[in-house]
Amino acid sequence: MIEKTSTLYKMIILYMLEKVSFPLSNNQITNFFLDREYTTYFHVQQTIHDLMESHLITEKKNGKSTCYETTEEGRKTLSYFHKNISEEICTEIDNYLTEKAYEMRNENSMKAEYYRTPEQEYVVSLQV
Repeated sequence: MIEKTSTLYKMIILYMLEKVSFPLSNNQITNFFLDREYTTYFHVQQTIHDLMESHLITEKKNGKSTCYETTEEGRKTLSYFHKNISEEICTEIDNYLTEKAYEMRNENSMKAEYYRTPEQEYVVSLQV
């Protein structure tokens, strides 16, 4: 049973990443699972770690947050095992991503860095 739920969680994450045109942050993925009470924070983190170790997703640093994208291998895996995700869960994911897409894209698209100059002033670099 544990192996089945672990596989389901992996497929959900791969499905989520495939449905958006931008990387999702660790928090965004985790919030989906926790908001619906599918599992615990630690199980989500373990699942993300397993996907990374299997080279099914790749990690990108985005400012202070970590974002994920599927790899070619992850896309192939999802195409083989997509049927393991029920229609209800797919609909729930689709609705969640549609509802939160603008907010999620904006969260990951703003970067700010600052540093102190020798004159003891600050230089700020903002990217949107």
